[in-house]
Order: sequence, then structure tokens, then C-alpha cells
Amino acid sequence: MKRLIPFLAAICALAACVKTNPEYNGYQYVDLGLPSGLKWATCNVGAAKPEETGDYFAWGETETYYEVGHTLSNEPALKPGKQEGYYWPSYKWSDNSGEKFFKYVLDSAYGTVDNKKVLDKEDDAAHAAWGGKWRTPTPEEWEELTNNTFWEWTNENGITGYRIKSKINDKSFFLPAVGHRFKTQIYYYTNKDYADYGNYWTASIVNTESGDSWMITPTNHGLSQNWRYYGFPIRPVFK
Repeated sequence: MKRLIPFLAAICALAACVKTNPEYNGYQYVDLGLPSGLKWATCNVGAAKPEETGDYFAWGETETYYEVGHTLSNEPALKPGKQEGYYWPSYKWSDNSGEKFFKYVLDSAYGTVDNKKVLDKEDDAAHAAWGGKWRTPTPEEWEELTNNTFWEWTNENGITGYRIKSKINDKSFFLPAVGHRFKTQIYYYTNKDYADYGNYWTASIVNTESGDSWMITPTNHGLSQNWRYYGFPIRPVFK
């Protein structure tokens, strides 16, 4: 019996190393067979598991406003210059009131127009965190995902969200409803009013003040317009 122990240990170690999905640049993804060839990550930026929140980012910023370990805190330790939390005074690309903007300006009433509607690579939190070809998906890519998948509202490991299943092959992934951050507060599943709600940033803005996000609730999912300072999670893609 003692002779079997090293063999069994080796088998267990091997099993622990087996990945559920393939990886690109160190992060797992799912190939749903989408027409564009786009691959979707299995986790949010900053998350280690599909059901985990990951980190919250303002649109067009690559760093969180809170210190490490304070992702889900209602009284987070905030970084220097970010004491107001996810609100205009902390937002990188605007003055402290949201009346003037320094980048991604579509209207001269808000500053010098540059007509940038889609994130530059250096301002993309997904690319900054994961490198390679990883990036934040566009609204059109969220639409492609919707058109080629079934969305089933479910609960996985205590977190509600959608199990998104391909219409083309047998692949799927989980997208958790993990709320958002506004000012210093978190609106998460521990708050009954936000238990079944989530928003994910896209790579595009709607107008100078607002970005496109993908909102999920138990009865609906689709594009939503939100102030650029909100803290939303990001689900990366690549192709």
C-alpha cells in the first residue's frame, strides 16, 4: 500500500494542474464559435474565479481608486487623490466637476474635441492588467455575444448571474451580477436593492460624459448609459 502513495500523489498533483479552459497570455478563455472569432475570458479583471467580482474601474482608467484588499469594503482605504471615491473629483479625464474633459471629448462644450469614441490601448484596464491582445469588448461585441448565445439566470457558488451558452457549440461561461461602485460605497449583492444587478464597461463612450455599459438583471440584459466615473467590472476579450 505504501508503494501506491507516491503514484497517487502524482496523479492528484496532475489533476490539480488541469485547466478547465484553454489559456491565452496566462488567462483562461472560452471559444463560443462566434462569427468574429472573438474569445471571451472566463473571469473578470482582478478575479481568480468566474463568480468573483474582480476589480472596479472608472471608464478609461487602468487603476482602481481603492487599495489592495478593499474591493468589497463599504469603508475602503482610498488612494491619494481619490478620497471622493468613484465620482468626478477623482476621475482622471475630467476636472473635479465633470464640466471639462481632457480626453475622449465629442462636444466642444466640454473641452477640445478629439472625437475619440473608443478606448486607446493605454487606457484599457483589461489590456493593462492582462497584456497581449486582451482588451475591453465594444458594444457591438456584446451584441454579437447576445445574438449567438442563450442567457440563463442562475446562481453559482452563492453569486447570481448569467450562464451564457453558445448556440454554435457546447461552450459556456458565467457572468456574475456584482453591482458597481459609486463614490465610496459599493452596491453589491449584500444590498438587497442590488442583489441581482450588474454592469460591465464596454470600450466605447455614448457622449463626452457617459460611457456604454452592458447591464444585467434577472429579466433583461443590454446596453446602458452611465457616467464615466462609475466603478464597473470588466470582462476581457481577444482574437
